[in-house]
Amino acid sequence: MAKTKPITNKNASVKAVLPKWLTTPLYRTNMTVWLVISDLAALVFSAFAAIWLRSLLGRTFSAENYYAYVPAVVVFIIGYALSGLYPGIGINPIEEFRKFTVTSSIVMAALTALTFFTQSGLKFSRLVFLFLWMLIVVILPVTRMLMRKLGLLLRIWGEPVALLGFGPQGKKILSYLRKNPTYGIRPEIVVIGRPEETAPLANLDERVRRISAYALLDDPKMLENANIQTVIIAPTEIPQDLGTAMVDEQKFGIKHLILISSLNWIGGSAVRVHDMAGLLGLEVEHNLLRTRERLFKRVFDVFLMLVCGIVGFPIMAVCAVLIKLDSPGPVFYKHKRVGKDGKDLYVWKFRTMVENAEEVLEKTLAEDPVKRTEWETNHKLKNDPRATRFGRNLRKSSLDELPQLINILRGEMSFVGPRPIVRDEVKYFAKVFSLYVQVLPGLSGLWQISGRSDTSYESRVSLDEYYIRHWSVWMDIYILVNTFAAVIRRRGAY
Repeated sequence: MAKTKPITNKNASVKAVLPKWLTTPLYRTNMTVWLVISDLAALVFSAFAAIWLRSLLGRTFSAENYYAYVPAVVVFIIGYALSGLYPGIGINPIEEFRKFTVTSSIVMAALTALTFFTQSGLKFSRLVFLFLWMLIVVILPVTRMLMRKLGLLLRIWGEPVALLGFGPQGKKILSYLRKNPTYGIRPEIVVIGRPEETAPLANLDERVRRISAYALLDDPKMLENANIQTVIIAPTEIPQDLGTAMVDEQKFGIKHLILISSLNWIGGSAVRVHDMAGLLGLEVEHNLLRTRERLFKRVFDVFLMLVCGIVGFPIMAVCAVLIKLDSPGPVFYKHKRVGKDGKDLYVWKFRTMVENAEEVLEKTLAEDPVKRTEWETNHKLKNDPRATRFGRNLRKSSLDELPQLINILRGEMSFVGPRPIVRDEVKYFAKVFSLYVQVLPGLSGLWQISGRSDTSYESRVSLDEYYIRHWSVWMDIYILVNTFAAVIRRRGAY
């Protein structure tokens, strides 16, 4: 059995003589200051950019009259703070985007109303307000992401936490936090509750220290002495004695306690919290399974179709000409997929393969066991021998999916949703399939922005289920924005 690494504190002697508030690391304060500086810089830039854009539209506009009001952007910082956007750790990016958009809109509406009630509205251009709002909504989430990444490089972003429990849930949490360091939660200690978990583990390295749950019970100040202020608890994976003792987190010197639910099929925005005489109640919402949300989503699709069609259909015309010039055969082809309610759906695509594609595939799979394994695992081939020269470019740019605007126009698909599957793939969805067929398949989805073809099929199914249960219009907007970024980077596309 591997020895458990003890937790040592090099500053113990210093802490003994200094007040506690001087020796406690201000992780959250530092990260709050980091993001406030970022947001202020982005707000000031947005204000000057809005004034400059307005000055380009009219000679009678005097930009100098607006510069004195730029410091008023601090009102946005106050609004963001009240919305819980600081310190900005442990927050879902979709929820952060929603809060940013809503809060920015409220502050802009308040500033507009203030100029009206003070009878100074005629002094200000409405376009400046519009440009400022648009720039804030676009620029601030981007600058926040960049500042988080810069903070990681400078080692000033991320709060060290202890993970209590290292069974299936604990390992999943550790893996997620390792893959998403910008989340701001950095596991440094794992508290193990079972003897078998003391064995060497591949996903634990020198950065993570392991201690026994019973050692923590014997010395409750162990985490505090290691400057840990936040713990994540998987209740089913720690001894009951430790779980009961953790109710009094002050005894352990803990300020923040994150409890992981054992109900893996619920979570996030699909749950509403209820207080029932001091007991925690969780109401599971259905979101995209309700008629009202589906109707709203359809209206959203129609609006996007009016906007995207102006650009999309001319691009389709150009692609059609290039396909005809590149190789013989039709421009489009319709692929049979599974649609809503399990009915057959014929998905429109640009042709990207040679005319005898099926024969080429059969020959390739018969001759190449590596490609056969890849096909059986992902139902895709990275270096597909069936693809034409221009077809490869269409796939990498994802423009081969553009004709699905026709499916969206006909109400057979949505801009965002689970990607349509073929009948042979139904077996991978198991019990989730009955949930999958209750919604319209999408042109893009969580799978698209999570690595697309580089993710496993199991992950794809999990992402589709998550989307259906947690849908919101903010999630759709977030996915669409990140889809464009993934397409530009050609991430996971082949």
